[in-house]
Amino acid sequence: MKEIRIHNLHFSYGEQLIFKDFSYVFEGNKIYGITGPSGRGKTSLLRLIAGLEAPLKGEIYADGELYSEENRILVPPYRRKMGFIFQDLALWPHMKLRRQLAFVCKELRIESWQNKVDEIMDLFGMKAYEHKYPHELSGGQKQMLAIARALVTEPELLLIDEPFTNLDHKLKQKVIAHLLQLQKEKKFGVLWVTHDRG
Repeated sequence: MKEIRIHNLHFSYGEQLIFKDFSYVFEGNKIYGITGPSGRGKTSLLRLIAGLEAPLKGEIYADGELYSEENRILVPPYRRKMGFIFQDLALWPHMKLRRQLAFVCKELRIESWQNKVDEIMDLFGMKAYEHKYPHELSGGQKQMLAIARALVTEPELLLIDEPFTNLDHKLKQKVIAHLLQLQKEKKFGVLWVTHDRG
């Protein structure tokens, strides 16, 4: 993905205006950190780019293609070649770890999905607990699963919303190192929302 272009974006939740005439260009294959106080629209911006919300006004383009416009989502989330790591992780409680990864790949009709699942589990050291449900995983393991699930489809853009809150410092550094190495190898873009500047 070469760029995400946002033009004159307006967005609100009820009476609360989140954006007004916001425009920006995110260049592809780069890492952007988005910081700021709570309630200023950081998560809303990711949701708009992912196609989970429609703008009140304005447009969102990806590589020149119109993805969203006033009150309309023209390209659905599953066609946007984006991965999303949610702050609350959004894991499926009825699926074991391996199935969570496989389900995403099969839904997007990704070829050789079994190899991709094996590769991502090896990368994150998940083989030992691949048959566990989310409630059987530690907080750190749940975070790792959420990250792996977003990366297994090899997205062109990764949207990250406060993903490392529950990780201890050592594990956090390990996961970030994996993520940065993958970003360097695969050359996908990253939009990273965080309160933590460390």
